[in-house]
Amino acid sequence: MKNLLLTTTALATLAAGAAFAGGNGAADSGLEIKLGGELDAQMGFRSQKSEYTQATGKGIYTARTTSASDYGTETFKRGVTPGNNSVGLDTVAAVHATIKNKTASGLVYGANVGVQTTTRSTSSAGKHLTDRTYLFMENDMGRVELGTNESAANAMRLGGDRVARATGGIDGDWNKYVALDTFGATTGANAFQFTKVRAANFITSPGLVLEGVEAGGSPVNTFLAGDEKSRKITYYTPEFNGFQAGLSYIPDTRNSGQDQIDQLGVYMSDASASYGQYYNVTVKNALSGGLSWHGTIDKMHNVEVSLVGESGKTVAPGTFPASYGAYNNVSAYALGAKWNYKEFALAASYGHTGKSLVNKTDTNGTADKNSFKDGKYWTLGAGWAQGPWGASVTYMSSEKNKNKFSLVSLGADYELAPGLMPYAEVSMFNMKQKNDYWSPLVSRSDVTTTAGDTVAAAGGNYTNTNYKNKGTALILGTKINF
Repeated sequence: MKNLLLTTTALATLAAGAAFAGGNGAADSGLEIKLGGELDAQMGFRSQKSEYTQATGKGIYTARTTSASDYGTETFKRGVTPGNNSVGLDTVAAVHATIKNKTASGLVYGANVGVQTTTRSTSSAGKHLTDRTYLFMENDMGRVELGTNESAANAMRLGGDRVARATGGIDGDWNKYVALDTFGATTGANAFQFTKVRAANFITSPGLVLEGVEAGGSPVNTFLAGDEKSRKITYYTPEFNGFQAGLSYIPDTRNSGQDQIDQLGVYMSDASASYGQYYNVTVKNALSGGLSWHGTIDKMHNVEVSLVGESGKTVAPGTFPASYGAYNNVSAYALGAKWNYKEFALAASYGHTGKSLVNKTDTNGTADKNSFKDGKYWTLGAGWAQGPWGASVTYMSSEKNKNKFSLVSLGADYELAPGLMPYAEVSMFNMKQKNDYWSPLVSRSDVTTTAGDTVAAAGGNYTNTNYKNKGTALILGTKINF
């Protein structure tokens, strides 16, 4: 109820401001419509040892079966694409229409409608048909957005990635071309059936929790993941002496722009999860907000600071087994800063995700759930831009339950012609997994094992593993913006 009152108040404030600004708000001119878009064509190269890219068909698809032969037991190398181990091409394109108008009363209103040309959610491009489609209204009382744009915390968050060039450095496209999950924790005929290093045990991007949950419902299973954000209401205050605040209300992180509202509760099954489309944990009544400040020192140095945070209540779907227990609510924050001097920029951040989305139950009794260590990360970035040239180096380090992740990315780009920008980026990552957190959502207790296998059962259990994964991704590409 408090969340509903907050968002209702924001809308009422803006509407009242428009009404008091003058008269009936008749338009000074007709609607202004602008068409634009972008296309990004990439060639990605991977350098990774075969021990990190081997698996069996059963390991990839995690079949719910008692027959080890259903998906085969032969080991194969997971390529960048199905037929090429080391090289892959990717193209992502979108077209956007911006509709805007300003009334005589000073109300600016309009909409952004985005359409992705790639619509398969499981492709490497991974983008859905709609892309950041929302309505906005703005006047002296602030700005309101209704739809699927970025949340306030993500939009206001500062960090090393905010000065990155090319694809975005530590928050770029590097992870499309490498294998983060590794297999081979077992012995025998199915040696590469079970995961050794699992990406879900790490923080691999500089964002907070809701950014990952919006698309796929849970970081541990993103078979429905896409680019479209959750539907939300966002309010930004006017800027005052460099200060600005923003707040988003998200009723349900699984209510994304890719879903039809009348089909949200329909049961859907898939090959890997008998609990269907809403097998994943979701977050309801989520709040995403932030406070930022920017100012100038000695007319030469521009400084920005931000504090953002997220909160929300986790909810299991109706078919979720009660024995799997409850999950910790979302509670996360990040502090960031950015400094600009002429053509140079530096940025840094610290984020804390705590025990968000960690299962509260340990039915196995093999480990103390209370010893789970909070998630946290650090970023640092340096950027340079002069004329058509730009370059950056960005770095990220994180810990989650004593699992350590590090990533360094170097990128450069050059504006060859108006709107045309070739670029190059190389990113190197390193993962050291000390503990494997086995969420009930990815239980292996119902899969046949062989002699010598060590497989955790359901119940939010985690065990010591001491596995590693590392690799390098090189991306050469060209963007065109129009």
